Amino acid sequence: MDIKSLKLEEAELSIRSANALHRADVHTVGDMLRLTEEELHDIRNLGAKSIAEILERIEYYKELSEMHSAISAVRNTGTADIFKNKELIRDYLSSHDVHIEALELLPARPYNYLLLNGYDKLENVMFMSVDELMSIHGMDLSSAEEIVKACKRYCRSAWGSILE
Repeated sequence: MDIKSLKLEEAELSIRSANALHRADVHTVGDMLRLTEEELHDIRNLGAKSIAEILERIEYYKELSEMHSAISAVRNTGTADIFKNKELIRDYLSSHDVHIEALELLPARPYNYLLLNGYDKLENVMFMSVDELMSIHGMDLSSAEEIVKACKRYCRSAWGSILE
């Protein structure tokens, strides 16, 4: 799916914002991504709240587009196994400053072990093995296994569905 060809109706904008954009001849997410904040101020019937909403959606779709580009790079390596493309994923996580909070369903204990030992960025723990995690002060086996599972779950949810 090409994000830029997504119709504006699917961009989860308020009716007021979508209608104003349509009147300004903006019909796709790609059209919307080309708009600057100054251009938004020039569109009739767009107030501060609508402009803020549109700018938020523009930022969201820019990030989503970057993620799709990174995933395309993974695809172009000739393998669909995302775990063999660690550097590409680490680069993405680093450039987007993804923190360990992104590991949904990670129990408090392993989360706290990571934070207390300075592992607040996901890029630093994403591909650590259980043995590597066990070298973190205070880490127990159960917590290390939970972290590995959470990292794999994150990879599959963020990258896997698009790669399949």
